[in-house]
Amino acid sequence: MGKASGFSVIGIRLCLRRDLIPKKWRKRSVWDEEKITKKIRAMHKKHLPLYAAYVMDNHGKLFSAALRQFGSWAKALLVTGVTKKPRTRKLYRGRPSLLNALSDALERHTVKKLPQALKLEAAHYFGSLDKAIAALKKQEKQLPGWNRRKIIAVLSRMHRSKESLAYGRIRRDLPALLSAAEAHFGSWGKALYASGIDPNLYFVHHKWRKPRG
Repeated sequence: MGKASGFSVIGIRLCLRRDLIPKKWRKRSVWDEEKITKKIRAMHKKHLPLYAAYVMDNHGKLFSAALRQFGSWAKALLVTGVTKKPRTRKLYRGRPSLLNALSDALERHTVKKLPQALKLEAAHYFGSLDKAIAALKKQEKQLPGWNRRKIIAVLSRMHRSKESLAYGRIRRDLPALLSAAEAHFGSWGKALYASGIDPNLYFVHHKWRKPRG
């Protein structure tokens, strides 16, 4: 085999080694610290959600690069200045949990007087407090008249009246209550538990277990 375009085969093979390729021919690393920082700050400026699951699903390359560069997504947010202190523990178990807390808080406070920790978590999960409130209103529109307190009051009254709270019966006779309970609490069992009712009184085919934490 001879030369190709002025390069010997051996020369081409040697140049495939990165350290032998002239700097001007090298393609700059796609994800360096500077680019990662710019991307994260741009997302923050656009009020996009910054919780790990969202970024992993919608900005996978950025998420992977941040993990390689900083060790964890939480640290990436901290180093890039998006968060002022590390989130040492999760205050809420995702967006539904945050919306439940926000719904409760708005019954006691005005928007301006909401706890700062809740505002920060709303921005973390939804991009901004305004977006979290908009999501809450949309949920309430889909489930008009229902909130956590009303659900608990209805379940407590039914329990005292010895009405059946079995999942099958509620699904058949009171689907609106079931939908609201699942939306606000995550599951029928969790709604019963939050109402001070032992779910196992109504779980026939399996034993309900208390959520951890």
